Amino acid sequence: MFRYIVVIWSESHPAQAQAAQFIALRLHAARWQESWQTSGMRVFQTGVRPGFLETESLGDAAGVVIGTTFERGSDVFDDTPAKRWHPSPAHTRAILESRGSWLIDHCWGNYVAILRAPDGQRVWIIKDPTGNLPCFTTTADGVTIAFSLADDVVRLGLRRLTLNRAYLRSLVVNGFDFTRSPLNEVEQVRRGECIEVDVQSAKLRSRRFLWRPQTFADSDDAFEDADIAARAMRASVRMSTHTWAALESSILLRLSGGLDSSIVAGCLKDAPNRPKVCCYTHFNEGAPSDERPWARLVVAQHRFEHREVAVRAQDISFDRASQLSLHTEPISILVHNQRSTIEPTIAKEAGAATVFNGDGGDSIFGSEATRYVAGEYIRRRGLSVEAFRIAANVGLRTQESSWRVLHRAITGANVDSTVRAMPEISRLISRDALAAAERINLASHPWFGEDRPTSWAVLRRLGALMGPPDYYDGLPPDDAPAMISPLYAQPVTEMLLRIPLYHLFEGGRDRGLARRAFRGDVPELILARQWKDRVPGFHDQLVFINRAFLREVFRDGVLVREGLLERTAIEEAFADRPSKSQVRAMEVIRHFNVEMWARAWESSATQSQQPSFALAAY
Repeated sequence: MFRYIVVIWSESHPAQAQAAQFIALRLHAARWQESWQTSGMRVFQTGVRPGFLETESLGDAAGVVIGTTFERGSDVFDDTPAKRWHPSPAHTRAILESRGSWLIDHCWGNYVAILRAPDGQRVWIIKDPTGNLPCFTTTADGVTIAFSLADDVVRLGLRRLTLNRAYLRSLVVNGFDFTRSPLNEVEQVRRGECIEVDVQSAKLRSRRFLWRPQTFADSDDAFEDADIAARAMRASVRMSTHTWAALESSILLRLSGGLDSSIVAGCLKDAPNRPKVCCYTHFNEGAPSDERPWARLVVAQHRFEHREVAVRAQDISFDRASQLSLHTEPISILVHNQRSTIEPTIAKEAGAATVFNGDGGDSIFGSEATRYVAGEYIRRRGLSVEAFRIAANVGLRTQESSWRVLHRAITGANVDSTVRAMPEISRLISRDALAAAERINLASHPWFGEDRPTSWAVLRRLGALMGPPDYYDGLPPDDAPAMISPLYAQPVTEMLLRIPLYHLFEGGRDRGLARRAFRGDVPELILARQWKDRVPGFHDQLVFINRAFLREVFRDGVLVREGLLERTAIEEAFADRPSKSQVRAMEVIRHFNVEMWARAWESSATQSQQPSFALAAY
């Protein structure tokens, strides 16, 4: 898969220049392609796919844009595919004068920009707002290194990286941590963020967000007309899907038969370039719930090719986690099984280089923010008969009384219980760890909480955008397909944030406005369906089959040694005899992902030595 490493140094600093040269030699020896070079900066890539992920030079030694970038349109009702963006001298001047803001406002896609300030003493590193291509920075002998995959930095011997123990503790207790870096020597450039690095000292001077989601939710030009909102929603999603599809001749679509992936399928059916579309649906053999009948409705309507893939608990190998590459965040063994074993095989058979999906639909179409609908209506329009009707519909969805929903809406109480519930449902975390750990919530994300109260209604509409980019997954083959999520495109996200929640909840239906907007693109039975098929017992079966392996992994693992998990609770949870343990399967799998991630970094720390390129160059 595509990866990049950017080396930045000061030409007036001999030791830095020597270190940079040695890094370049090492990358060339490893057969990395050098895609751009200027005084004090070199860009290296591997897994390059021409026409998809590329390096665009800004000219005049101003820097580069790495990835896929499109021109931004001004008409939200135009579903024409966006054109690829190629910088002109005027664009470069505007980008530098705005310190990167021009890119965020006039382009979109999946990119990282590295800009040299006009004084030559600073570098600005920018991550686009919603793309999944990651960006991290570290230093080695005074040289700044920007990179996409931590495994490359370590295995190429560019820098020794170590696990941040404070982050590990918070991750186990809270399930996430936006306030710390997972690795001591690494800084993440978050979505929509610009960091400024001093070239001479290789130190981070400042960081600021060029893009914040709250800006669009608070916009003066919100879509208060539901008919206009539905038109804009359909056009924006079609534009995004058609733009990405225009880069492909063959596409694999992950089709669950749910509303969101069915919407993407409906947009692909009439993509202007008419790519070949192959859908696949995975299912659990023998389960009482089955997505295949719904997916078959979609492929029958659009006449797409369709593969049905059986997934059994016994086919998922937990010990495969010991072979995963080094990442800045834990890798889900379940997602890894899907993206690194199932999808590459089907994509190769279908001749597809990308996998499209409906990821993000639950959040951006408003499903996960249902509890906040009444509150947003009252805040915008006041208490009225309509507010009572909305509260009644919300209560039906959340199994609460209308009065409880109204009370919460009027008082503005936060109903989000994600963080509060984590310790309550955790049975393996030690009591000492729970007592000592700092408790955080989703509002700790740096997108929020600076100059105004965090809107949980907005926060709940962002989904996976809150977390780190997930372009890579474990140890995929070099030709693994790239993942495309059209619903998470920047123009789509911004437009949908401008639609009030009560419109998204149209008719008291989950994702009601989306169901109206895509009528005709999605089979009527799916539009009418108000539930999701689940596979009860699958995760429990998975843990039971692997209980002996899991017991050995946890009993003497990193999390037990760090005092984060209780050894006695582990013995009880994975006992061969019947026990009273109430440990949930998903808690076990979450801790397993963290354990294998921490173990990989501990192993890396014992095997590597801190390189010194300045000395090695002599």
